[in-house]
Amino acid sequence: MKQWKIMSLPLICLVFFIGCTDKRKELDATLDAEHVQMQQQHDAMEAEHDRMKADHTKMEADHNLLKDDKIAEHQAIIARHRTVVESHEALVSQHEVIVKKHAELEKKHDDGSASAEQIQKDHEAMKADHEKMVAEHRKMTADHAALNEEHQKIMKEHEAGNKQK
Repeated sequence: MKQWKIMSLPLICLVFFIGCTDKRKELDATLDAEHVQMQQQHDAMEAEHDRMKADHTKMEADHNLLKDDKIAEHQAIIARHRTVVESHEALVSQHEVIVKKHAELEKKHDDGSASAEQIQKDHEAMKADHEKMVAEHRKMTADHAALNEEHQKIMKEHEAGNKQK
């Protein structure tokens, strides 16, 4: 009987280790899939940021053409556009810092220097960061659409005013 207990201890440890290893592999597979999905969303947001930045550059060039436009409403809209664009640029910079931080965490996870508990904790924080960035991105996209609409309006009004002259 004692021999069975002695022999069963290594067996129990082996079963426990295999169970932990399987759980770690399962956790890794789940997190890897979520990381891939988050990275794809980050890439899509980054592409959208680039597109919005190009639009903002075009709008700013148009705004510079309106320097002589004396319509107070137009000047107020242009000033507000610049403020919104600056806030968007600041958010994009923050997002870039967060994405870099996530990449550093993933390296630590991949090289085995983080425990399963730490990986899980980091993953939850990364998920929260990601959800916040997605919400901010949605707001930026809505702001951008509103800016674009206002921009088209003032450009049409400006062109109509030039035709009347």
